[in-house]
Amino acid sequence: MIFSKKFGLDISDNSIEVMELKKMFGKISLVSYGRTKLEGEVVKDGVIKKPEVLEKYLKEVLQQAKPKPITAKECVLSLPESKIYTHVFKMPANLDNDQIKNSLPYEAEKVIPFSTKEIFFDFKVLGKEKNQQNIFYAATEYNVIESYNQVLKKIGVKPIVFELESVSTARSLIRGKDIKSPVMVMDIGARSTNLSISYNGAIHISRIINVAGNHFTRVIAKEFGLTEEEAEKKKAKAGFDPTHEEAKIVFLLQKQFVRIIKESQEVINYFNDTTQLKVEKIILTGGSSQLPKLDEYLAENLSLPVEVGKPISGSKLKNKSVFTKQETLYANVTGLALRAASSKINNKDLNLNSIQVKKLQIVPAKTEKKQWKKIYVSAGIFILLAMFLGLLLLVIQRGMFMFKPPEFQKVNIEVDEALLEQFREGEEEKTIKQVQLPRLFISDQVQQLNVRSGPGYNFGVIDQVASGDEFDVIKEENGWYKIEISQNIEGWVVGDFVEIQ
Repeated sequence: MIFSKKFGLDISDNSIEVMELKKMFGKISLVSYGRTKLEGEVVKDGVIKKPEVLEKYLKEVLQQAKPKPITAKECVLSLPESKIYTHVFKMPANLDNDQIKNSLPYEAEKVIPFSTKEIFFDFKVLGKEKNQQNIFYAATEYNVIESYNQVLKKIGVKPIVFELESVSTARSLIRGKDIKSPVMVMDIGARSTNLSISYNGAIHISRIINVAGNHFTRVIAKEFGLTEEEAEKKKAKAGFDPTHEEAKIVFLLQKQFVRIIKESQEVINYFNDTTQLKVEKIILTGGSSQLPKLDEYLAENLSLPVEVGKPISGSKLKNKSVFTKQETLYANVTGLALRAASSKINNKDLNLNSIQVKKLQIVPAKTEKKQWKKIYVSAGIFILLAMFLGLLLLVIQRGMFMFKPPEFQKVNIEVDEALLEQFREGEEEKTIKQVQLPRLFISDQVQQLNVRSGPGYNFGVIDQVASGDEFDVIKEENGWYKIEISQNIEGWVVGDFVEIQ
């Protein structure tokens, strides 16, 4: 059987990486690879801002790939963790895959901050215990998947798999006996640091920290009065080397890494406590993983072995000598290309392009004859009812109605002008007070945000509000805000997806 060629595609806020691998007789060899930087806000936090510009960059990077252009028409693509919601659910051990798939949308409604009516999701069974099984659930909004589908369709490429960046990165970095051991991957990119713990070939926990390479560079530039380009060079040379002459830069970087170390330890402790296992090592990747002595600094502060990942040189890829670039930048796309080259591309790994909670269909498919019959009958009834009401209105207007409406006499009412003025002043004062309330705006990170009956995910969903909507803040409690949705209807929204002014 002849399989169509496929390639891995990694689109981030700052760059695009592509890679094609070929598998023959059980051996995988490197065919071609490429990378280009994105200038300006073409993509921001995983959201495509300029589709036409992105199309241009994609065409260029595929054409300019080395040692030869990539011409494959299908790809495996990853989505940034910031656009994916993950959760581990505990379900009865006797549920099969179909039962789990049907139950998850209802369970997810309780914990997902955005609307679950229009999403893509997938799941993976992490393990079973006596009476329950742990289900790793991942979901993203419909419009996120669709935006990438539309851009790739324009250049003649079909994405057949959408997966988590943490999954594809782990695939390229964790190999051999480490696959069966708990390993943390620390991906220090340009905008964020992604922490994930992999065990037995599956991601068990992940966390995003909004501190990474660009932030480190800006801190150094501000402290020394440098341009960001100059600060980047100093950062790359000094890193965490305590013997470097730029000791202040080393100190600044150590200070910025306090949060990363603290949250890494929290994630490790949580995994160790909830699974009764122990994380055995940490693998670094991302642009900032190349900072001098960073691995030694983290090993000392987290009391674990730390190594810089080698997706290419550390692999068994044939023909890897053609790879001449900084390989850590290709960790994610290497994992995507490995899946693309596999004959079992739709294996047990997650694919967010597989299960869709569909949008409400106003018009049924042409083949649904029974549904169309219902529509015709309903439309006929509606037309007859409209004709009857129109005829009734005409009869009343022409005075042909058998009953005459009662006549009413005019009544003169005297108004106390002084009392009316006091009422007006009170209303003006009330209006001024209302205007002084803080305003809450729904962030553009979500299309729809759940409104709950109380300040927490354990309260039921009573309504939804859309991105860009604004409301008065009535009350704040533990990171949740109480708003008035409409007259006499109040509810709570989580603070992670709102802006306060």
